[in-house]
Amino acid sequence: QKSVRSGWKEAIELSLAANDTESLNNDWLDLPLGLDDELEW
Repeated sequence: QKSVRSGWKEAIELSLAANDTESLNNDWLDLPLGLDDELEW
């Protein structure tokens, strides 16, 4: 699960670096509500 969590972190950082926060927010809103629990953030 660490690799999955790291992948999301990288994707977030890349999105923020590209100033694509609107797309990032939409991606997070589209995620299943249980995803964070499954990844154990």
